[in-house]
Amino acid sequence: MCPNIHLLKTYKVFPRKLNFNYVTDAFFIYIYLNPFVEFQTPKSYKIGNREFCFAYEPIYVGKGTGAGYRHNQHLSTFIRGNENNSFKVQVFSELQNNLADAASKQERDKPWNFDEYQKQYVVILETFQDPRALLDFEMKLINNIGTLKDQKGPLANKIVNAYKFGNLSNGRQIEL
Repeated sequence: MCPNIHLLKTYKVFPRKLNFNYVTDAFFIYIYLNPFVEFQTPKSYKIGNREFCFAYEPIYVGKGTGAGYRHNQHLSTFIRGNENNSFKVQVFSELQNNLADAASKQERDKPWNFDEYQKQYVVILETFQDPRALLDFEMKLINNIGTLKDQKGPLANKIVNAYKFGNLSNGRQIEL
């Protein structure tokens, strides 16, 4: 059951990983949220037997390994102009424009730049010790939320038929 929307706006997503450790948490799932699309009532998605509640629109789901700062790389790639996923370019361009608008309007409750945005709206959602569990969770989360590509949701994720995670390879549908 989701907490009330006012409390949820503080957490952004509930439940979420508050005690994340890059050294001990082998694999993790993170989510980018759009601070400019707030839900009036919590939006929830079921993954297995867990319910995740969102106060803001999710725009990208990613995965990383412990000691890796992958969740920061998506914006860096976009800023450098090296992003080849047209859906991420679209979503991050819109986000960049909204950040500039917030700064010009001096909206104190919204982030004004990508650094502020990353600190507040890129959230570690879950951690895993097993890479297969990580991939399974990511696939279910992306499928439940939906992507721009499949026109079923807001995520900028690109879905492909094959995926490699280190030495792990499988043929399931999952984002790269």
